[in-house]
Amino acid sequence: MNRRSLFMGLGVSAMALAIPQTRATLSEIAQSGLAPKKGPRSDYFPNFTLTTHENQQVKFYDDLLAGQTVMVNFMYTNCEATCPLTTMNLKKVYKTLGDKVGSEIKMLSFSIKPEQDTPEKLAKYVADHKIGKGWTFLTGKPEEIEILRRKLGFFDPDPSQDVLKGTHIGILRVGNERLDRWAACPILQSPESIVKTLESVRPRGLPRTAGLLGTLQASARSA
Repeated sequence: MNRRSLFMGLGVSAMALAIPQTRATLSEIAQSGLAPKKGPRSDYFPNFTLTTHENQQVKFYDDLLAGQTVMVNFMYTNCEATCPLTTMNLKKVYKTLGDKVGSEIKMLSFSIKPEQDTPEKLAKYVADHKIGKGWTFLTGKPEEIEILRRKLGFFDPDPSQDVLKGTHIGILRVGNERLDRWAACPILQSPESIVKTLESVRPRGLPRTAGLLGTLQASARSA
């Protein structure tokens, strides 16, 4: 992985943030009628139709990103080296965040090989790795996934490196679309470091006991 690609990318502004407080699937959130407000650069992101590991059709911007805090990575199901390690590490983050996943934070894993990763293969991957509710795996048209990859900052300025799929699976990008606040970190960082990166894109001035760091501290006390 080339470190030059790590912090390419997206800007900063400031607004308030309100997201429902229960873990829920994408369809349950959509049915609730609690549509989040869009961020200041909503026109930057395409609204491609994608398919989840549950074989649901979703719109990238409207259903996954608009107004949300997200944690995004790229993977593929037959990756035998890095991907199992990254999934294992993200499971630890998932456990640390608890009910905040699916409500306050969306965990989104996109197949970087959508031509081979069908919804059925993603569903098997989720089942094999015992991944719980609130973490969504997605596939779509290869040309559209490529556009999303670059829009989300998963690219290397060196074309000879950018074409290599493995270049992009070692990065985790976190963002608050409504605040237009984005960051990135190595995906194999400690769960504690990843949670702190997530905290950095949330609204300023939240009491720590009410934020992600409060969750992290509570998790540490119960360990």
